[in-house]
Amino acid sequence: MECTIFKGSLMRKLVVFCSFFLALLACSGGDEEEAKQAVLIILKDPDSAKFGQLTIVSAKKYEMACLSVNVRNTFDNHEENKQALLGRVKGEKWEAKYLSDVSHEQCVELVRKYLKDK
Repeated sequence: MECTIFKGSLMRKLVVFCSFFLALLACSGGDEEEAKQAVLIILKDPDSAKFGQLTIVSAKKYEMACLSVNVRNTFDNHEENKQALLGRVKGEKWEAKYLSDVSHEQCVELVRKYLKDK
């Protein structure tokens, strides 16, 4: 009888742990997908977007992000690598501000400097 109770207790703990782990996995892509959707809204040709690295920088109340995106320009159909700058109040939805020609590292450095005292 003790063995059955132990197995049941262990099984419940395992189910709770697995449920928690799966919930974390499901939430982990939320920021990235939400950021991509915000960027697609400001693009002239959203179908051409190919996304790369996302870096989120947090401050006390605000968060900003740099998201690499390859887009086709409207002049000669040439692909360009841009950095989308996004911002939000913590807990709110991402809003894409603009695209920049700086590198991903430069974008992140600028965001960190901006949010340093925020």
